Amino acid sequence: MICTDRQYYIEKALVGKLDLMITRYKHNRDSLIICDGGEGDGKTTATIGYAYYLAQQLGKPFTVDNVFFDVEKMMKFAATTEGQVIVWDEAATTGMAVNWQNRIQQKLIQIMMMARKKKHIYFFVIPKFWKLNEYLVDRAIGLIHVYSPDLIKQGYFVYFKKEAKDYLYLQMKERKHKSYRVGYAFRGTFVKKGFVIDEKEYDRKKDEAIMAIFKDKKENKINIKAIKKNIMLKEFIKEKAKREGRTEKSICEEKGIAYHYYTNWATSIENNPYKHVNIE
Repeated sequence: MICTDRQYYIEKALVGKLDLMITRYKHNRDSLIICDGGEGDGKTTATIGYAYYLAQQLGKPFTVDNVFFDVEKMMKFAATTEGQVIVWDEAATTGMAVNWQNRIQQKLIQIMMMARKKKHIYFFVIPKFWKLNEYLVDRAIGLIHVYSPDLIKQGYFVYFKKEAKDYLYLQMKERKHKSYRVGYAFRGTFVKKGFVIDEKEYDRKKDEAIMAIFKDKKENKINIKAIKKNIMLKEFIKEKAKREGRTEKSICEEKGIAYHYYTNWATSIENNPYKHVNIE
């Protein structure tokens, strides 16, 4: 069905699930939906459209200021506001070390514990939902999994209700059976038109968050070693792809590097004043 003042399409069945979040809000309940999927399959595009729909239905503002890559900034925003629609996008931290991910998830748990009093509506955008802490998965009322049927096209999703989402999580964690083919309540499509926020500002915030990862928190300075390592890796992948007539994505997959993470920091390095640092 066509929704919002921007006139974009949202599946009728999914509108019902989004409206459940509105009902919970009116009963002083917070809500969380997780949106996961492959890199480049459109999970952020889908989520922004759904978040904007909710904000407009509730008479709340929704701009790029409601989208966060930095969990500390999101925590501050959540603590100082009430009843907001908030999107946390893991794009900036995809592929980071396990200890880094664990620190972020501890912050997310704190946010969700605080959320009960604030009535916020949350969307967590993450490549693989089964990598989240069990508490966070349990708090979600549903899971939207976006996918590409041919590894090229975007705009497809399946929706799992809370019980099915919880069962799927256990299957993936305990049995290592990572398939979304069964258990979903319905499937549907989404459109690019739903990305209603300022895309340039979104990209700027994402790049800013990526570069913040390189900072040494103790000394509050740029971590030159981290930048050197990523410049060298970027050049290695580009040269290997050119030499072997392959795509950079295939090289990343071969080396076990998340391609979305690679493209993010590669782009950021191009805009980084330290990009010419001597890497010998």
